[in-house]
Amino acid sequence: MTPATRRLVSVSACAGLVAVTILSAVGASGAWMETRAALERTESRALTSPAADPSRFLAAGATRAEASAELQDRLAMAARAAGASLTRVRFGEQDSDDPIRIILEIEAEGGLGQIARFIHAVEAEPPALGVTRMRLASAGDDGRLVLTAQVEARRYPQVAR
Repeated sequence: MTPATRRLVSVSACAGLVAVTILSAVGASGAWMETRAALERTESRALTSPAADPSRFLAAGATRAEASAELQDRLAMAARAAGASLTRVRFGEQDSDDPIRIILEIEAEGGLGQIARFIHAVEAEPPALGVTRMRLASAGDDGRLVLTAQVEARRYPQVAR
């Protein structure tokens, strides 16, 4: 290979390397600009997003007793809709460390499908309730079950319905 050819190959390789570097920088810059624009759109949506609706997550009631009574009505309607029988509702004592927490001890009776629909209805509809403990027992030879469960909710006194 002659020195002129070697020089031409060297210059061509350097030019190719410079071209690849420039194209990489332009591509990275474009990707960075797209990412930055996406971040700015996300930040703007976060600043303008609506506030969470407390009535979706918290039981309404000016007093603990009022909120508990509303929850008892909701449990009774859920049991009826599921075809189960709500046989007992007992309200737990107020916790001085967590005054907005409402605990209900419930007992319901029905078939397996009815009990499952009841539990789903309790947990799926707002305000949010959670079954935190439950026990199933046979109610006899006819396949009926007795559900004993602890249901918890949080009370938000300012919500008016």
